[in-house]
Parts: sequence; structure tokens; C-alpha cells
Amino acid sequence: MKNHKYSGSDLGLSYIYFYNPVANKLVTCIPEWIAPNFLTVLGFIHTLVPMAVMFATQGPALYGPFPKWLCYVFAWCYFAYRMLDEMDGK
Repeated sequence: MKNHKYSGSDLGLSYIYFYNPVANKLVTCIPEWIAPNFLTVLGFIHTLVPMAVMFATQGPALYGPFPKWLCYVFAWCYFAYRMLDEMDGK
């Protein structure tokens, strides 16, 4: 454990060719006065929204037909969370 050195690199293809370039472009569109912690909180909210919507539509037992539009909500919230997380690190 003493010799361990943290390396926070991501060598995944989706990171190299999509997430990193898009996050770099989006960061230039955000005003300088917005704190990075605000982006983190906004990303965290995007992890809570799908669960709240799912419990509201499916009930606490999570049983019944799954609406198609809910899949799009999950996809959008994951994308928004991932982008906000990438932008926070820039």
C-alpha cells in the first residue's frame, strides 16, 4: 500500500473519442462564475431523478409494465450525469 500511486486515467474508447472532446467543448460554453461543485450537484440530481420517476410510475414494488418513455429518461439522465461529471473535472 505504501508504494501505490493513484493514476486517474481513462483509456476507454468512448472516453477518448466522445466524452472528453464533448466535455472540453461544453466547458467553454459555461460561465466562469459557475463553481465545479454546482456541476457535481447537478449531476447527482440526474442520478436521483430516474429513481424518483421510476418509483412514482411503478410503485414501491417496482412491478408492472415499464413505460417506453422511462427508458429515454434513464438514458438522458445517464448522459447528463456523465457529461457533468466530465465537465467538473476540467
